[in-house]
Amino acid sequence: MKTATTSSVSEKRALRMSDPSLPLVASQAAIEFDDASRGERVDFKSAKRLAFFLRDSFEEPAGGVAGRMNLDVGTVGIVGRALDESAWKGRIQTVREVVERASEIVNSIDKMPTKINEISFERLRSFCVAFGNGLLAYRESLRESRPVSPYRR
Repeated sequence: MKTATTSSVSEKRALRMSDPSLPLVASQAAIEFDDASRGERVDFKSAKRLAFFLRDSFEEPAGGVAGRMNLDVGTVGIVGRALDESAWKGRIQTVREVVERASEIVNSIDKMPTKINEISFERLRSFCVAFGNGLLAYRESLRESRPVSPYRR
């Protein structure tokens, strides 16, 4: 009983850029899209978690000024690069385009599995792979930029 409660809580917990499980979620979502493109039955659990992360990252805050968002520069950069690499809909030129295309991804994932024929699993899989790779590269660059202790052997 305790395990079921813990897993349902972790599924509903919001993911953040710093969450160590986010690259794994992106990879698992890519696998789900790959399986779905081959006609296998998929629950899209990881894809839904990724959609929740994107929605949470790019949604306008409640009660805020219309058109104003509190965006994390790192998230916008990584998602924008992933959109470019996956050729979602051409090159990204503005932050607004990143927000709009992230919203398109969320809407596509939200339609699953009911409108499965209208969704390009290949594009979604490519985005997830590029996003996961971008996250890992970003984290590696942060790790490498830390100062080295003079007391370290």
